[in-house]
Amino acid sequence: MTPNGIFVALFAVVGLAVGSFLNVVIWRVPRGESIVLPPSHCTSCGYRLRTVDNLPIASFLALRGRCHSCGSKISVRYPLVELSTGALFGLVAALFGRTFVAPQLALFSASLVCLALIDIETRKLPRKIIYPSALVTFLLIVAYCIEMGSFHYLVSSIEGFGIDIGIFGLIFLLRPSSIGFGDVRLAGFIGLNLGVLGLNPTINFLYGAFGFGSIFGIGYILLVSRSVKSSIPFGPFMALSALTSMVIGNSFRIF
Repeated sequence: MTPNGIFVALFAVVGLAVGSFLNVVIWRVPRGESIVLPPSHCTSCGYRLRTVDNLPIASFLALRGRCHSCGSKISVRYPLVELSTGALFGLVAALFGRTFVAPQLALFSASLVCLALIDIETRKLPRKIIYPSALVTFLLIVAYCIEMGSFHYLVSSIEGFGIDIGIFGLIFLLRPSSIGFGDVRLAGFIGLNLGVLGLNPTINFLYGAFGFGSIFGIGYILLVSRSVKSSIPFGPFMALSALTSMVIGNSFRIF
């Protein structure tokens, strides 16, 4: 295996472990629980999970999707989150290599997976996740700029933040019933991250978010709810568009 291949594989393995942690965050943060204590446990019987019960993907398969202690069913969401996070980490490593952008966008991808699923389940985008993630992103960019002796990436990141939070903020002010303020915060976080890749990914995200949301929304109204008053969480479409824009980068221009 080539050095790049090893790097991608290692990044993917780290992603699997991060995905396992995300499952804890997705469950506990909306409930106001600590993500550190108590240690990982079965949400049905309280059984404290052993190390072998906590291995990404492998433990779910070995236990056949059931708790080792009480036998209650484990949601398939757990291995899917681990698998998707591992795949995203591997993809980031393959696309961006051994650069400062790789850990930044890996954190970005993990945050989006977490926020999208919480939004689906609770219709909320917790500040407890967005703000710390944005702070770490900002510090990574600043550290790299200091090392390089150029603040080009920081300026681009701030521009992306301003564009995306500005557009969503304007929509929120004009039509507050169409999106929540959590969506505005998420837009700023997305712009901060995509900004380092340039203006095009930042703009593409806006088109994609509303495009994906509109397509799904129309389909949902026609096939499921039969009512134009139905509401759906917008965070998952923002996350999908952001990840798509990250992968496409500057290779696709809408304008």
